[in-house]
Amino acid sequence: MKKRKKEYIDISLGELIPYENNPRENDVAVPDVEMSIEEIGYINPIIIDENNVIICGHTRRKALLEQAGGDESVIVDGVIKVYGLTEKEKNKYRVLDNKTGEEAFWNKRKLIEEIKELDFDGYNFSFDLEEEDFNLDFSGNDDEDGDTYADDNGDEDEEDGGNGGEGFGNEEIPELPKIPRVKLGDIWQL
Repeated sequence: MKKRKKEYIDISLGELIPYENNPRENDVAVPDVEMSIEEIGYINPIIIDENNVIICGHTRRKALLEQAGGDESVIVDGVIKVYGLTEKEKNKYRVLDNKTGEEAFWNKRKLIEEIKELDFDGYNFSFDLEEEDFNLDFSGNDDEDGDTYADDNGDEDEEDGGNGGEGFGNEEIPELPKIPRVKLGDIWQL
């Protein structure tokens, strides 16, 4: 593997140059990234080339610019500046950085354990979990890896017993909220 020179720098938002052919449409994610930065901080650095053109971090730049009220003179600390990449390598890394995360799966058991005490109220995304996902067997009596899902259409984890997911009767089941409002330990009176 070829060793690259990189350094951490402080640079103004205005000096960070968006890649003009960025194929990723990210405006819808900006409010979530902005809220994440407000709540937790700016942790995941923007990566730029030797000409200050963004390789990774277009959405983070937009979110930081929103937080700064459009003030491009605000300094961003800890930006990673990489030297010596070819244009082809930069372009390939841009795509890989965004695409490889789409190949991963969520382990439902571990995901539920991670999010059950967290508040995602106000974020514009969901985990597409169904009510039965919150009734997983945590005793260790089920499969070793836990239930996983791959995509929004449920191809990976259909367990409807051959009834096409229709349930036991013809009763209408209300749609579940995208983000559960119940946390472990809540007590409900019926």
